[in-house]
Amino acid sequence: MSSLLLRAHGRGRCGFRYGLVIAGAIAIAVPAHAQQSDTESRESDVRESIETQREVERTAQDALDLEAFSKGPSVTFQQVLEDPDNIELNVRYALTQIREGNVRGAGATLERVLLIRPDLAVVRVLFAIVLFRLDNL
Repeated sequence: MSSLLLRAHGRGRCGFRYGLVIAGAIAIAVPAHAQQSDTESRESDVRESIETQREVERTAQDALDLEAFSKGPSVTFQQVLEDPDNIELNVRYALTQIREGNVRGAGATLERVLLIRPDLAVVRVLFAIVLFRLDNL
């Protein structure tokens, strides 16, 4: 009987050792996985930051383009009719309309531009300003 107890007790110790080994392996693996998740999270944050920076640069370039548009010569409706898909011409025409006080016409022109290129942030802002001036937000 004592030999059975010793065998069982021995197995228990062996099982206990295996349990300790498994627990140790888990304890080591969990922080390693957490470190990997932290690294992936940081990489994701860096990618988002780079994309945000690119978007800011595009918006800044759009703003510079808008400034160049506003300094250009006045555009007539006839010029727009000759080339209706020309974004630059349409924005310059909208700015001409604003200078002449035709804010409603400028809103229609900007809306037409946004139908062609909805991603132009500066045109969207200009359109919002026009809608605000029209009390139509």
